[in-house]
Amino acid sequence: MNIRLRQPEDMDSVRALLEAADLPSMGLERTEGWVAEENGRLLGHVALELTADAAVLRSLAVAPSAQGRGLARRLMDLAESEAGHRTLLLKTRTIGPWAERRGYFRANPDQIPESVKGTTEFEGSLCSGYPAYIKPAAGAGPVAVPGCLMTPAITELAAISAAMAANCEPCFKFHFDKARKLGVSREDIRAAVNVGLSVKSAPHRKVVETAERYLASTEPLEGAPSSCCASAVPKDDCGCRG
Repeated sequence: MNIRLRQPEDMDSVRALLEAADLPSMGLERTEGWVAEENGRLLGHVALELTADAAVLRSLAVAPSAQGRGLARRLMDLAESEAGHRTLLLKTRTIGPWAERRGYFRANPDQIPESVKGTTEFEGSLCSGYPAYIKPAAGAGPVAVPGCLMTPAITELAAISAAMAANCEPCFKFHFDKARKLGVSREDIRAAVNVGLSVKSAPHRKVVETAERYLASTEPLEGAPSSCCASAVPKDDCGCRG
């Protein structure tokens, strides 16, 4: 797979790729772009529109036949690198959760730099209904982040972790379905599952370690409690004791 700078003769193929992905192609002539090709076929594209202090990423698309090979990540890595030390912005209806995993957050209108308001994606009606995402420039000072970082996708991942820790199968199924509909990847869901399993197994590991320590000792161990936890339960409330 070869990734190179977009040339004027690529524009027809790029527009066809974007149309197939239901992405707008208007204003591409105002951007710098890169294409991915293999065996003479154009399989991917990404573009940047630069201002003095910001870079707008747009028109990221990968042909269906090339998906699942990490091409979108490679194109995004390249575009972000070419942006230098600028603040990164993009508008999207589909890859918001993926962008958030790359360090972007959903931007409020007052967080959009003035310099990008004249770019193709932020002026007029081209992408007026799309949510905007922002990623601060590398090494930048503190930025104002949204008041709530619990996006719908993160909320569902937290719920999945809780479902695993609580052994709640219906909860897991419900939140798994919601997460997938939000575009959360199976890899991120797996990570949330592992967090829940870790939380659930921590008390188990602790009591096993205690048991092994007591079993390995040849001397009486100090600090034994005067009663077990069951002693705190009134006899009439529990049938587990005689």
